[in-house]
Amino acid sequence: MTERSETRPGAQSPTAWTSGNVSSKGAGTIWVRSLAPPLRTIHTESGVLYVGKSPSDASGTSLGDAVVPATQKAHPRAGSPKEYLADSNNPALAWWDHVRNDPNILATVTVLSRQPVWWRCPTCSVGFQRSVNDMARNGRPDCPECSKRRGLEFEREREYWSAVPVSEMPELLARWADEADPRTAMVYQPGSRRRFRCEYGHFDTRDPLSYLRGGCTSCKAAATRADQSNPRLAAASPEIAEQWHPSKNAPLTPESVPASSKRKVWWRDPRCGHEWVATVVSRDKYDRYRCPQCRTVLGSLAYTFPDLAAEWSDENPLSAWHVRPFGKLEFLPTWQCTNDHSHVWAALLTSRSTGAGCPECRTHGKSKVEVDHHKAAERAFGNAKSGAIVRADEFKRRPAWTVDILVPDSDSTGLVIEYDGAYWHADKPEIDRHKTMDLLSAGYRVARLREYPLESLDIADDRYFETTVHATAVRPDEVIGLVRAWATSAKTRAK
Repeated sequence: MTERSETRPGAQSPTAWTSGNVSSKGAGTIWVRSLAPPLRTIHTESGVLYVGKSPSDASGTSLGDAVVPATQKAHPRAGSPKEYLADSNNPALAWWDHVRNDPNILATVTVLSRQPVWWRCPTCSVGFQRSVNDMARNGRPDCPECSKRRGLEFEREREYWSAVPVSEMPELLARWADEADPRTAMVYQPGSRRRFRCEYGHFDTRDPLSYLRGGCTSCKAAATRADQSNPRLAAASPEIAEQWHPSKNAPLTPESVPASSKRKVWWRDPRCGHEWVATVVSRDKYDRYRCPQCRTVLGSLAYTFPDLAAEWSDENPLSAWHVRPFGKLEFLPTWQCTNDHSHVWAALLTSRSTGAGCPECRTHGKSKVEVDHHKAAERAFGNAKSGAIVRADEFKRRPAWTVDILVPDSDSTGLVIEYDGAYWHADKPEIDRHKTMDLLSAGYRVARLREYPLESLDIADDRYFETTVHATAVRPDEVIGLVRAWATSAKTRAK
């Protein structure tokens, strides 16, 4: 790195240098605030670093103590959510040794973790230690014993092919275009590269064994390009593929017909049952109707955001199948909250599509993890209130309690779900116990989600449920699913 003083337009001439740690990784220009007025210019191989007294010294977007121009891209992994091994579909999950590993490790470890853990090969049952990242990387976990065995098998295979001449392999002999005699050229010979010509005239220079196994590289590349440039209907438009007539287009299928096909085929909308004939390519053009008779549209609010469409009021002049999430309307839509049907309000379609919720159910002062569990409860139970205040004559400690989540029940007082964060509840076991006992005495069923390492409240009651959750591996839907299963079982036993 070389440094020299420069004066930018509108800046003071540097009279004193400022100090600070500045990373020179990555290309572009990084503006960093300095404690002194002069402007410092640092020239690096990857760009120029200007150190000035304030964001006014340079145009850019403030990031704390740094100002980064809009032309500089953020790190590709910045702000990306964690991918937990337990929640992934990574093949390495099937290799996890549940006997030797602590259960808490699987609940919190990510696929990028360098932590060494125990694995068990599903093929040979050999146990071994290796980091999670090494096993999960590329989705191809490997066992040291199986790898060793494959190496020995490969050596034996190469030994066999090193004694077989090309002339004895009809597949290779038909495409042989090399000057060497195929009777003396072996299928496998270290360092040997032979010339082949496929049936379409493509020349390829490779070792015979590689050509025997892989075929012509030009033909394979052309097939790949054809698939990418002209995708099938099922992959290009799943919504249109759902309307493919189940019996009138045989033997054609959405998986075999290109999305750009001009062939006329039969369609049937599973929602209304209407049938019609149209070309494949025209379905995703012009008005883009889902059903030309009903005038419903592709990419509708009902198809794209079904949960949001559930709050679309029947009083609106159009249904949720006739409008798109970010389309323009000639009327202001009316919405009806799914949590409480008495909550009715008007809001722009675009505002709802970008995340605006029910104004009466809006939560304040709750952590993100509590909000996530409340949303999971809404999905599981259909009706769940956040931050509800409950009162009962049976309460002995307080006249009223504010509960995290309340699921009303017509057969009983309801189900209360409490999320106990380790930080805020570390010194509140007595309060948590008193609150639980009051709720139980009033007839509520209570489920407490105790964050690790909080200790159990040790409450023995058929209407009480407690489970341990992890702050570093939040799984709201999974946890609420356990609560729902317990609540259903407890309700059945009570009857």
